[in-house]
Amino acid sequence: MPSRRLLWLPFLAVFALASVAVACGNDKEETKATPTGPAAVAESPTPAPAEPTAPVAATIEISAVPTMKFDRDTITVAAGSDVTLRFSNDDAGVPHNWAAYTDSTATELIPDAITEVCTGPCEQEITFTAPAEPGEYFFRCDIHPTTMTGTLIVE
Repeated sequence: MPSRRLLWLPFLAVFALASVAVACGNDKEETKATPTGPAAVAESPTPAPAEPTAPVAATIEISAVPTMKFDRDTITVAAGSDVTLRFSNDDAGVPHNWAAYTDSTATELIPDAITEVCTGPCEQEITFTAPAEPGEYFFRCDIHPTTMTGTLIVE
């Protein structure tokens, strides 16, 4: 018959293993003491300022086609993005351009959002910054402003 001392050994081993498991297996975040007094202010972390996001760049292609219209009537870009517009006048012998305005009155041009008038066939590329304010803006051919129009959607 085993001695009484040996009978306690399995219980001690189980107790020791359970204590180690509890001490090491805690997945919860530790609670740390919060300093108080003047040192607390100096040790408080300050949040980092938010990183500015770079504007999205977009490349858009649009064509003037022989039926006195653009090949698309909407263009969608991100607010404040740098837009490269590739304008192709595929209407042989007819002058066209592309210009974007703040609204359909076409009184205020979006800065740099205009191509030169060219007689087709011709191609041009411009770069402009989309308005920072989301909304619907207006584009047209300044030579044919009643038949060649569209909406510049800024999201």
